[in-house]
Parts: sequence; C-alpha cells; structure tokens
Amino acid sequence: VTLNQGDADLTTTGAYTVNADSDANGTGAYTQSHVGSAVSAGAVSITAADLVLTGTIGSGSGDVLLIPSTDAATIGVGDATKNFSVSNAEIGRITTTGTLTIGAATNTGGITVGTAEAIDAVSNNLELITKGTLVVNALRGITTTGVLKLTADAMTLGGGTLSGANVILRPATAAATIGVED
Repeated sequence: VTLNQGDADLTTTGAYTVNADSDANGTGAYTQSHVGSAVSAGAVSITAADLVLTGTIGSGSGDVLLIPSTDAATIGVGDATKNFSVSNAEIGRITTTGTLTIGAATNTGGITVGTAEAIDAVSNNLELITKGTLVVNALRGITTTGVLKLTADAMTLGGGTLSGANVILRPATAAATIGVED
C-alpha cells in the first residue's frame, strides 16, 4: 500500500485499518512516501512486512498500532536491520494522545531498540510488545514525556535510557515473570 503524492492525503473520523501484506508472505510494505501525506483518524492500525513513513499520521485520541505481518518477524525500533523497522524520525511523524504500539502480543521475533539511534517518542504514550525478547541497546534508549510500556517475556536492558512519565515493564504472557536486578 503506497500513498505517494501530495494529494494522497487521507482524512477520516473513523478507524483507518490497512493490511499491506494480507497474504502474510512477508513482502507487503506500507509506504507514505510524500512528506505532505497524512492520515487523520480515530484509530490507526497498520499491518505490514515493513513500514516507510515520510508523511505523517495523526490519530487524535485514537491509538496507533504498527504491527508486523508475520509473527516471526524481527522488529527494529531505531534498528533498520530488522524485518519490520521503525526509525526515530518515523516515530516523530506520528501524533496521538492515545498509545502508539509497535509490535504484537503474538510476535515471537523480538524487538531490538536503539542499535543505530536513540528513540525520542516526544509526548506519545509508547508501548513496545513482543512474546520474544526485547533488547534495549546499552548506548541508546527510549525517551518520552508520555507513558513508556515495555511488554515482553524476556528483556535485556543494556543500560540505555528508559524515560517516561511512567515506565512499565510487564510480561507478554501472564505466566511469565520479569526479574529486575541492579
């Protein structure tokens, strides 16, 4: 799915749902390649093999979900080497007073944060979610003035900054336990 012209703006007061990889073969990307393209909606859900966001997404108070199209996909937040990657610049183009969620509770490929760049989600409430391992790079981290929620069955917090109005660490599976050491 590609929005690539200045007149490709999309405005709706309802939900905006896109599945760019409906056959889940790992090749369908979602692209907003024109800086002026915008999605304004109540809630936004984008499922794709990868995401290229040069335009903006504004959902008001609705949540924004960015979901890899296959459960085994690796997710990179500030790490373009993963199957489904979201850069700091792309996060900066998303505004919501709801929650920006990257990943899914069914994802087993894990999430790697901050390999190439630190993440500043500005004021967005941000949740990263995977049943796999969530790794935060030792030299970089995640900052927001909103709520930061990390949901995974295993976490490696390598010393990078975790900063938010509230920082919540929780398991993706109810039976899992998250241990904290200093």
